[in-house]
Amino acid sequence: MQRLIFGYTAGLILFWTMNVFSAPLPVEVFAELPPFDGPVLSPDGRYLAVKAHRDDRYAVIIYDLDNINTNEPVIIDSDPWSATDLQWANNNRILITLKHYIQSSRENWERNYSGVTYAEQLIAYDVDGSNSLVFKS
Repeated sequence: MQRLIFGYTAGLILFWTMNVFSAPLPVEVFAELPPFDGPVLSPDGRYLAVKAHRDDRYAVIIYDLDNINTNEPVIIDSDPWSATDLQWANNNRILITLKHYIQSSRENWERNYSGVTYAEQLIAYDVDGSNSLVFKS
């Protein structure tokens, strides 16, 4: 019972000090996109692939975790395409789903009510960003 009361009291003190001494965050902070999204480890755990927000779209960055201090990360940037999904095919090959938004015609807008359509691709890359192969376009 004493542990419960102590834990509750410590929690209240911590909560109170955080609220009293922290400055309020500006509203713009809540509208920012995170710099990275969707981290995915390769099956052997050597590589980490993430989607990185760049200019209103996502590029892919691949880190070699075994040599993170010596190797630069590989950046796969398919402008104007944006990465939407990452999956590892094996330890050295990654599948990236890319999407490109296109303004629709009035006829398409009336059919799907969104006014925007997109093209989608599924592309495989080696971990060094080379040897691309388009599976679906």
